[in-house]
Amino acid sequence: MGDRRDYNILAIIFFLLLLAHPTISDVSKEGNNSLSVYSLVHLSDTQNLASFHPEVYNHTFSYLESIKEVQNISAIIITGDFVNTYDNETEWNAYRNAINKTSIPVYATAGNHDTAYGLVYSFFSQYTGNTKPYSVTSINDFNLVSIDYSIVSLASHEFQSIRDKMDQYPHSFTIIATHHYMEPDGSLSLLGENIDKELIRYPTLVMAGHRHVQSISTHIVDQYPVIVDIANYQDGDSQGMNRTDHSAGTLFTVTSRNGVVEKISSRIIRIFPDPVIGQEHVVYEL
Repeated sequence: MGDRRDYNILAIIFFLLLLAHPTISDVSKEGNNSLSVYSLVHLSDTQNLASFHPEVYNHTFSYLESIKEVQNISAIIITGDFVNTYDNETEWNAYRNAINKTSIPVYATAGNHDTAYGLVYSFFSQYTGNTKPYSVTSINDFNLVSIDYSIVSLASHEFQSIRDKMDQYPHSFTIIATHHYMEPDGSLSLLGENIDKELIRYPTLVMAGHRHVQSISTHIVDQYPVIVDIANYQDGDSQGMNRTDHSAGTLFTVTSRNGVVEKISSRIIRIFPDPVIGQEHVVYEL
């Protein structure tokens, strides 16, 4: 039988070998092959909930909180018209109470009803914390550009400022959240035209509302795909659910590898009265 010192020496050698050879998870990191799957929720034009159905407003965010882990929801993006009347504090408190029902980060963009058609931003700023007409931040694998409702559009130097801020982030996919990207007839608003002209520098997902429809469409700008999601359910939906307490939006599931978005799929997420997550549709694939 060997000496105890021999066992100690062997144990030390074995430990050093473990340190020298990485585990499987370490190999995955060194191989730089990181796969990530998560979801984003787009809501818009929730003003009827603030005005007439605050309990449904609360339920909307409680429900999203309840599926947060299962769907791996990273953010809720709301593209304007939180309230019907820009200076109605009861409606704004309904919004504030509702978003307190979730721990998911909420990103807010102003609509025309929130700002007296672009004339008064003080109430929107007070209740959302947003004090600038546009912002650029980073969420997951995206640059998130938020542009508030404007009577006309942004000035050229403001678009330049947005582009400069976008350049500070390394992402190769953009989300643009704004309210009035399209007119009721489906044509682009002036702001929408300027967004396409000034800000499409990567594949882009535009989230918007205002127009009283629910639709996802795509077009090409300078060889980059632009996916446009209009998620306005204030009049109900295309399935005949015409009621002011209807709550729904779009659930986007994102697959990325090494920080590069490989696939985005969309599903309608109906929250009230009957929670249903709809059929999945691939809207972008690298």
